[in-house]
Amino acid sequence: MIDGGRSRGDARALTELANLHALGLDPALFEPRREDRFDLPYRFPYQLGLFMAVNAIPGCFVVIDGPDCIYRKAEWIHGRHDLRSTLLDAGGRHRVVSTLMHSGEVIKSEGEAVVKRLRRVAQLPEAELALVCSMPHVQIIGTQYDALIASVEGELPLPIYEVPSRSLESDWLGGYAEVLSTLARRLAPPPEAEGLVEDEVAIIGLLMDRTEADHLGNVAELERLVADVGLRPVSTWLSDRPLAHLRRALTARYLLALPHGVDAARLLARRSGATVIEVEQPFGLQATARMLMALGEASGRERAARAVIERELRAIVPRFEWLIPSFLARKRVAFSGDPTLFDGLLEGLGELGMRPLHLSAPALRPEYGVRLDSDYPPTPPVLFAPGQSVVRRQLEGICASLGLDLIIGGHELPVPKDTDPWQGSEREKIGRLHFGFPNFFCHAIHDSPFLGFQGWAWFIQEIARTIGTR
Repeated sequence: MIDGGRSRGDARALTELANLHALGLDPALFEPRREDRFDLPYRFPYQLGLFMAVNAIPGCFVVIDGPDCIYRKAEWIHGRHDLRSTLLDAGGRHRVVSTLMHSGEVIKSEGEAVVKRLRRVAQLPEAELALVCSMPHVQIIGTQYDALIASVEGELPLPIYEVPSRSLESDWLGGYAEVLSTLARRLAPPPEAEGLVEDEVAIIGLLMDRTEADHLGNVAELERLVADVGLRPVSTWLSDRPLAHLRRALTARYLLALPHGVDAARLLARRSGATVIEVEQPFGLQATARMLMALGEASGRERAARAVIERELRAIVPRFEWLIPSFLARKRVAFSGDPTLFDGLLEGLGELGMRPLHLSAPALRPEYGVRLDSDYPPTPPVLFAPGQSVVRRQLEGICASLGLDLIIGGHELPVPKDTDPWQGSEREKIGRLHFGFPNFFCHAIHDSPFLGFQGWAWFIQEIARTIGTR
């Protein structure tokens, strides 16, 4: 009990109420309703994260024990969110492979369809790795996939790993992280490995939800910063690079663990003896600086890290000065996306004088990477995996009362239709920045990172452009 007998929950509720009043928001907008329990969830499924990870590892295939509806999920990524995706193939050599197990056949299944698909995958010359997972209605019969895999491991020329099926309790971010953890448990080191290499770094947990130049830009930016500190980035999980590149993580002295890769980095460290450096998402200037200082302190390169930070800030910060009074100060923002970006976003918006009025995530609250410190400027209550009508109701209420200058989020963000230009709206007052997953409308053909120092500069440029052209 704190605050003179009030519980921690009471104290949190009072803080949220004070924040709402400070922001000028009506607390009634944020009160739950009975009918919200029956709402469609604003949360993306586990398999989407699994498919993202497969998409970001060339030569990786996944056999899903379940019906062919999995291809509809793969189509969210292939050809829509990621125009460079190779998940599906016009000739039928898909990297997402279904056993076509429908509900009528589940009770009779002994896993023979899985083994059949694994043998077919192994015949493809481009196949370097096969994963196995199942849909929930197949999972309930308790098929022993480890035994099925063991029955063909000596026969087939590629590694095969089971990814636990957690569709019922997890989401897309959990699916992505589970693939990384599976690799961390099972992946063999490089054949030439002879222990850890002192100046090598592996970056674990980069969320590569597509292989276009925005995420390739994230890879380049983080690897550039690691190299500038005086270390060698040898493996980035994931980075649209093949299995041989991922294996190099088992020889790296330092594992730079981003939020989506903390569990994987810890598993790797148990096997290799590497030093794990757990950091927040490098989204924003201060978050990136803290990441570099953590890396510098762990590796004995504090001076080099400080020099890099000072150089980057000296080059970038002056570029924001004229944007702040002209486009950014006092602008009202709604953001929905990867929750590990929330802290960097709030810190960065505060530096720019912007007002966040809505924060939501199409995901459960992750175990790592979300602090939501009380020392930020007043923020609204954060929604994790809310109902779609809850998000829409809040945005409609905010637009009707205070108004919004900018909505940032993916294509599936349930915005009011009269605020979305892609729905044929004539309303020009609210800018719509399509960012995050899924992004069906905006694609990257040149490096445009959003992480690191250069990534924050790009992000603020896009905010200013969207507000200026709404």
